[in-house]
Amino acid sequence: MRSYSISVMPPLRASTLGRKNPSRPSTVRRVTGSGPIARITGWVSRRTKYAATPTSVFGIRFPSRKEAKRYTELRMLLKAGQISDLKLQVSYPLTVNGMTIGSYRADFTYVNEDGQPIVEDVKGFRTPVYRLKKKLMRALYGIEILES
Repeated sequence: MRSYSISVMPPLRASTLGRKNPSRPSTVRRVTGSGPIARITGWVSRRTKYAATPTSVFGIRFPSRKEAKRYTELRMLLKAGQISDLKLQVSYPLTVNGMTIGSYRADFTYVNEDGQPIVEDVKGFRTPVYRLKKKLMRALYGIEILES
């Protein structure tokens, strides 16, 4: 017996109106069989944009396993005293000539043993938007983003 996936159109709600394409389903139904004898076996979540697997560590949900693994490493360094002031998802406004053109959200920020602030981003894929924001962070704040 073959297994097929079909898209199911969600009803239009206020929560779906803000999406770029409200008619695109956020979940799909898994169907076993074909024709009039097809049987719905349950809901299946859609694949994420870059095929990252969301992972929870210490009660914190991370968008990828790689980011969760890096957090556990940084947490061990924090407990060992090699870094301090570990923060997650710190946002930096990107303002040029008094006009805010966007913002950059770092995955992790911390202070190393030398007292230097470190901004770190876990990257699986470097998009053109990320490359531009990295250059803006260097130009506006003098901060070099560490990629892991």
